[in-house]
Amino acid sequence: MAEVQEKLDEFSKLSPEKLKKLIRKTLIPVVISPEKELYLVDHHHFLFVCCHLGVEKVRIEVVKDLSKKKLSYTKFWR
Repeated sequence: MAEVQEKLDEFSKLSPEKLKKLIRKTLIPVVISPEKELYLVDHHHFLFVCCHLGVEKVRIEVVKDLSKKKLSYTKFWR
């Protein structure tokens, strides 16, 4: 939570335009699970701060799509 607070303080100091630019350029890497759910791979602190600031949309990058695979829960997490 210390990192989240640090980022929240940093983002709060940005002008609205600079914050929008930062959010637009930051891709959130995700994996699509066999159940078609999105799982964050990285940038979870960034996303948490965006939620605190009321940001409703971010850009994602699908790094792996396992939605067509028949994997058990255990195999998915491996």
